[in-house]
Amino acid sequence: MVIHATLSKALFIQLSILRHFQRLTFYVYATLCAGVTAYVLLQGADPRLLLLGWIPFGMYMLSGILSAIRASRVKNAPYFLPTRYEFTPAGITISTSQGRSQLGWEHIESWGKMVNCYVLVLQGNAVLAIPQEAIPPHQVAGFETLLQKQIDSRSKGEPSSRVS
Repeated sequence: MVIHATLSKALFIQLSILRHFQRLTFYVYATLCAGVTAYVLLQGADPRLLLLGWIPFGMYMLSGILSAIRASRVKNAPYFLPTRYEFTPAGITISTSQGRSQLGWEHIESWGKMVNCYVLVLQGNAVLAIPQEAIPPHQVAGFETLLQKQIDSRSKGEPSSRVS
């Protein structure tokens, strides 16, 4: 199966921010912030203590948003180039005007749908994002079946940890 796709800057920013908010670090900061907020509200403590939770949490969120915007401004970034994905039993061949690479299925840990994209999570947590609109409607079922067969089936019959 061959898919030709181009990731838009808007989709890239949305995916980057959403992935930033799915990291464990986000939940650590959110828990700290919630704990400090609950303490201040329930104990009637000095409201300035809220800064102990909200400043780090706000900085984490702001850093993710700014990082996504900054990365979206990189001229000729490979993730914005028209890309040809060829899915075979051996893996995925990825071709752009900057080069070509081959990924074996064993290098892909999971897959799922996120922000109107199919997201393939690679080892090391990098991702391949393929806009859903790039897949013709008559090929969607076959594409998802291929991903399930090649990725989900490796986890001994259990679904892989899917991206939501």
